[in-house]
Amino acid sequence: MSLSLGGFAEGDSIQLTVRAYDAAGNTAAVNRTIFRADTTPPVVTPPADVTVTATGELTHVELGSASAVDAVDGTLTATPDKVGPFAVGTHVVTWSATDSAGNTGTATQQVTVSLADVTPPLVTAPADLVVEASGALTPVALGSATALDNKDGVLAATPSTTGPFAVGTHTIVWSATDSAGNTGTATQKVVVQDTTPPSLQAPPDLSLDAKGYLTAVELPKVTATDAVSGELAAVPDDIGPFTSGIHEITWTATDSAGNSATVVSRLVIRPLADFALDQTVSEGARATVEVRLSGPAPAYPVEIPFTLSGEATNPEDHDAVAGSILIESGTRGSYSFKVVDDGANGEGPEDLVFVMGAPRNAAMGTGNRHRVRIVERNMPPRVTLRATQGGKPVVTVYGDGGEVRVEAQVTDPNPGDSHSFDWSLSDAATPAAVAVASDTYSFDPAQLAAGVHEIRVSVSDDGSPPETTEAVLVLRVVAEAPALDSGTDSDGDGTSDLSEGAMDTDQDGIPDYLDAIDQPNVLQAEDGMTQGGLIYAETGLALRLGRTALAAGRRGARIALEELQRFGGAGGATATVEDEGRSYRFGLFDFEVAGLGEAGQSVQVVLPLSRPLEAGAVYRKFVDGRWQDFVEDENNALASAAAKEGVCPNPGDDAYRPGLNPGDDCVRLTIEDGGPNDADRLVNGHIVDPGGPAVAIASSDSDGGSETAASPAGGGGCTLGTDARPDPLWFLFAAIGAWRMRRFNRRAH
Repeated sequence: MSLSLGGFAEGDSIQLTVRAYDAAGNTAAVNRTIFRADTTPPVVTPPADVTVTATGELTHVELGSASAVDAVDGTLTATPDKVGPFAVGTHVVTWSATDSAGNTGTATQQVTVSLADVTPPLVTAPADLVVEASGALTPVALGSATALDNKDGVLAATPSTTGPFAVGTHTIVWSATDSAGNTGTATQKVVVQDTTPPSLQAPPDLSLDAKGYLTAVELPKVTATDAVSGELAAVPDDIGPFTSGIHEITWTATDSAGNSATVVSRLVIRPLADFALDQTVSEGARATVEVRLSGPAPAYPVEIPFTLSGEATNPEDHDAVAGSILIESGTRGSYSFKVVDDGANGEGPEDLVFVMGAPRNAAMGTGNRHRVRIVERNMPPRVTLRATQGGKPVVTVYGDGGEVRVEAQVTDPNPGDSHSFDWSLSDAATPAAVAVASDTYSFDPAQLAAGVHEIRVSVSDDGSPPETTEAVLVLRVVAEAPALDSGTDSDGDGTSDLSEGAMDTDQDGIPDYLDAIDQPNVLQAEDGMTQGGLIYAETGLALRLGRTALAAGRRGARIALEELQRFGGAGGATATVEDEGRSYRFGLFDFEVAGLGEAGQSVQVVLPLSRPLEAGAVYRKFVDGRWQDFVEDENNALASAAAKEGVCPNPGDDAYRPGLNPGDDCVRLTIEDGGPNDADRLVNGHIVDPGGPAVAIASSDSDGGSETAASPAGGGGCTLGTDARPDPLWFLFAAIGAWRMRRFNRRAH
């Protein structure tokens, strides 16, 4: 008998009873337990393969956990056949689990231990860039970098910054990191440059009338725009004050990168036209009326129309007719006419007045009327002394320069007069001079001591009654002429010292190579001051350094009290100049005025002060070796005004107020030739004026009444010391001079 059983799983058992029957009906039974054998191993699932980087010869590896499931036993524990540590290489870890029937299931896990990955990716940066700035920050398209890793292959690279960028050089770092943490980098240089200059437009040209020799001009504010720096202020190369004529002003705007833009604008200043000072002429003379411009004109010719008025008439008294004075070039023009000589008929003075009309290419100044007084009587001659050395005009003469010639240039209102000349009143230190008919006087400066020396001439005419005029020229003697070269321009006028030379064309006491001012009625107060701080006189006059300024080697008329003490005596010797209880902190001035149209005229001179006037200020004069207050009367006056941008108003300007007003820094003197404020006391068409404003010294003042000026320039200026012995003839000439001066003053008044 056979029996097939099914329907139960491995490991299950069943109870089987077998019963047998025989024919007789006998029964026998057998009980059996039948087991189904378990032959199936567990199913093992290993952990994932592991790849690690070696940390040494043997590397600990976290294998993870495997799982095992048996059909009979259920979940079993799987164990690895090895747990490490592992050497470098590939290892197979067999995980196994055995069920209760002894069946074992296995699975494998691969463990790879590799050497460390220390190779970073290879990064290639985009090309370097140079871009022009488009603003304060400039966007830049950097491009793309590439990255390739020996293990991970192609990677993405990223920049350290993407901008926008300021002007300058920037380093961009591109980087990529592989799975091992290795980072590769490459750099890209980005240069943002600003080479574009600002945008600048020239301002409109300006055209205006002069206010005097110098004109303060309020220039416009000019701005430029720049992509990077924004709005910029343009700076002019000259802010003035300006002389008359055409000036090209260069405006420059510079951005933060140093890029500059320039434009040029024109400033046109029409000069003032003024008649020279009034004059007196005798009948039969030929009179000349001069017009002076305050500087060069922007266009020529300059036409100055005039009309005539006054009691003198044409043709009875003169042949002048209304018309115009043309100036084709330069700054001077004139009109001449004949004065009729109708014989001595006892008529009184008659005036012919020239009245200026509106000029063309110039502006009308305050001197727009000129009076010519016609008289019958004999008039004193007008005398101007001019010195030359080597044929060149000088005031400073040089011991090594050869003979000096002094010429007396005589203008006589009486055309028929002849003249005699007496040079004997000259400085006793010069070679002896006698009364001669010659109008020239010569001497060798090598025979003179260094210092200042006075050349004086008395010129007498043969009219009825005869008239005499004395003229004085103070010369400074130095031993050697300066060594000048073509590479130096000491006065900054654009012409080298060598080209200008040591001569003194305008005879103001300042050699040409140190004097940038050509106008005779303008004198610098300080060395090198040509655009402010200037002394002005009326048109037609000539300003020059006074004796002390010349002796001290000054290149301007402002002096120190100590210099007046050192050089203010006769012949430039020492003098007692103490003015007890007063301070001259506004400045002391030493100048002379020449070129008066008439002896005895009153003229106006403007002085720039070193500081504003204070309450209680008085103007003091150093006359006849002593101090005195400035005398005010109908012919002498004081006035003051405020400077504008360092420029004092012209002498005839309405800005001047009578007196010395606190806060003002310009003083106008009206001085009468031969009057109480003229230090030479002579009615000779020449005014000498050492002096200045002073205030009483308060107990708190520390300057002791002394105003110290800048040190004088080198190159001479010495004179006789206090212990020097004068020439024995000095006393004789001094006595003669004093007698002649007294005689002349009596006749002049």
